[in-house]
Amino acid sequence: MEGGLLTTPEFSTFSEKVVPFLHVTTRIEGRANEKLLSEKGGRGFPTLMFLDAEGEILGEPGGRDVASFDKTLGALTAIKDLEKRIAAGEKNLKDDLFMAQLAMGQFKTVAEIEEKAKSFKKLTKEQKATIAKAVVGKKVEEAMNNMERGPEGQAKLGKKFKAIYEEGIFPEGDMEGPFWGFLMEYAETERDAKTMKVALDHVKRIFGKEEWAKGLIEEKEASLKEIQEGGAEVVEEEVVEEVVEG
Repeated sequence: MEGGLLTTPEFSTFSEKVVPFLHVTTRIEGRANEKLLSEKGGRGFPTLMFLDAEGEILGEPGGRDVASFDKTLGALTAIKDLEKRIAAGEKNLKDDLFMAQLAMGQFKTVAEIEEKAKSFKKLTKEQKATIAKAVVGKKVEEAMNNMERGPEGQAKLGKKFKAIYEEGIFPEGDMEGPFWGFLMEYAETERDAKTMKVALDHVKRIFGKEEWAKGLIEEKEASLKEIQEGGAEVVEEEVVEEVVEG
């Protein structure tokens, strides 16, 4: 990003609204704040997040472009405004605050989200759908954080994501990319062409413009084609067998 987005005039303008902070993980023993990435729950490079003056996480941008940064900053500002209005005694704002905090991923566990949601008796259909997506996103995040190392761990994670996929509610925001990426890999190993195509289409939508992803996408498209053609051959053989036996 330092050779692209961060050098653009758009980012320069946006950066005037915040205090930019860059931390580089070096693995140099004894270096100050060396474990900052892991302490803040970072899962890869780069990890992007908004922090307050005390270093507490406020939220993560939903994308890696200035428009997403601006949208996230606006949402965080709205949360602060709601908190101030509630503290001043204004009524009927707690459900709005809950939904805004939910959108920013400010709840740490599935249990916390579900418990908080129970306190609201008149949620709209749209709000209930938003809560369901947030719960799924948190389930994906928890599964990622607890993933065992190695191929076996990745296979178990893929199986969990396939179960979530079959329920028909998918994560959004920061967990969207990992979810579809791991599901794509799992579907490929299972030679599940239908699921792999859906996951690959989402991977292309999310990462298609990223230079690093172009080779991976081409590789997976070729793999999907091979699986689809192989599946067609199997079906044809079964049909011929049935006709001969008949």
